[in-house]
Amino acid sequence: MKSIKLFDIDGTLIDTDTQIYVGEKSYPQSEFKRLINEGYEVDLRDFNNKDKVREDFSKGKKLPLFNMIHKYGRLIKKAFITARSQEGAIERWFLKNNILGHFYAVNDPESRASCYQGMEEWEHWDTAQRKARIIKYYCAKYDLVEFYDDEIQNLEEAKKMGMENLVLWLVKGETISLYL
Repeated sequence: MKSIKLFDIDGTLIDTDTQIYVGEKSYPQSEFKRLINEGYEVDLRDFNNKDKVREDFSKGKKLPLFNMIHKYGRLIKKAFITARSQEGAIERWFLKNNILGHFYAVNDPESRASCYQGMEEWEHWDTAQRKARIIKYYCAKYDLVEFYDDEIQNLEEAKKMGMENLVLWLVKGETISLYL
């Protein structure tokens, strides 16, 4: 049986202090959905800055899944899907930490995922839809796909794809639960 584990990064593997902005006022990234729903235009400059990406990951708290991947990662096939941009900077940071896998920064216009067959509408999709399309791509190639994320919206979008071989996991801090 061919299987793969797919991981979100922020809030799933690493807790960071990355901020989002409305005007010049900063908010924790956990406020993103609320601010968007209230109609604010959110500035993601911290997510788009490669130096900030490296700094955030280096200073961030490594969560249990990160530690598990670091310890046993060579034994599992894996890929990483993040809402950040700067795919190259993210991949290099993980490589420096001896973690190998495929990396998809879904808000990076240069992301390798945007070039896959079936991704022709990439620029019209939101973050959750982009993540779901990458998951669907893997579901077509593997017998079992597990996806770990801290955002219910991302899990819901993946669930809508109706893939029988997909198992979803909700990660909240140190708690990991099956998402049905």
